[in-house]
Amino acid sequence: MVVRAYSGLMSRIRMIYDAYLTVKKYEKNPKLTILWDSESGCNIHYFDVFKEEQFTDIVLEVVEVDKEGYWEWKSIHKCILQGKFLDAFAEIKHRIYLKEMYKLYSKGCEVIKYNDCPDTTWSSDFSIYNKWKENKWKQIEQLCKEQKAIFVYCYESFIVPRDTSGISEIIKFKDEYILAADNIIGTTDMVGIHIRRTDHELCKKISTVEMFVKKMDNEIAENNSIKFFLSTDDKEVETELIRQYGAERIIVQSDKKWGRTSKEEMVSGIIDCLCLSKCKKIYGSFSSQFSGFAAEYGKIPIEIIK
Repeated sequence: MVVRAYSGLMSRIRMIYDAYLTVKKYEKNPKLTILWDSESGCNIHYFDVFKEEQFTDIVLEVVEVDKEGYWEWKSIHKCILQGKFLDAFAEIKHRIYLKEMYKLYSKGCEVIKYNDCPDTTWSSDFSIYNKWKENKWKQIEQLCKEQKAIFVYCYESFIVPRDTSGISEIIKFKDEYILAADNIIGTTDMVGIHIRRTDHELCKKISTVEMFVKKMDNEIAENNSIKFFLSTDDKEVETELIRQYGAERIIVQSDKKWGRTSKEEMVSGIIDCLCLSKCKKIYGSFSSQFSGFAAEYGKIPIEIIK
């Protein structure tokens, strides 16, 4: 099986975890090839996230698709209109390179693409999307049973129904990230709060800050000594909640780097996610893979705010 890992980091992890389970179950000599993009939403290399000991019971090949590292997609048409001809040329060259890479690794494979999802995917009704996803998995499963070579072009988990029981044992983050999260959370009994803002319009619309505040107030009413670990991609939200509740109650990553366009920023996101996974429960943002993965990894309950 060959998979192309793209989109956000936690989406990728869910996908490669499912790919690992699939080859373990269906292939006589399990082999997994992961094509890993370093792009604007996930600028970090595979082995900067995971230990080399991950997936050692199968034959693993990791291909860093973009040999030059991080790439931010640009509009070729817009570059030309702005007179940025070198940027336009570089973008064309990059896209040709990616196309050739995917052509090379998909040769002889049955290709299953997840880029044709229904328009209702990003609404609050997931029923049509879930049915579409189930049908995609049936295609993959049938091809696996026939021992066919498969190229999966996907941005999140694909097994239906999902089995996350072994995810924390199979996915092996680098020790320094786990240690950093341990040092932040310690043995304190905390509730995790994940407030996704910035580019995720659906999260901002459905999981409002005011709704999180109400849940936090309810937690305080039940236990006045409760503390919250706050993970957010909006510094203004962090500042306001610390002002409202105090730095002793709102625990954050003190040296956090904001964004996803550098390795340092991505590492901060990994540590935030691991901190959430070490809380007793999570209040998460709607349609966010980040808080969902944290709950799976920590085997803790999650309530999506909506």
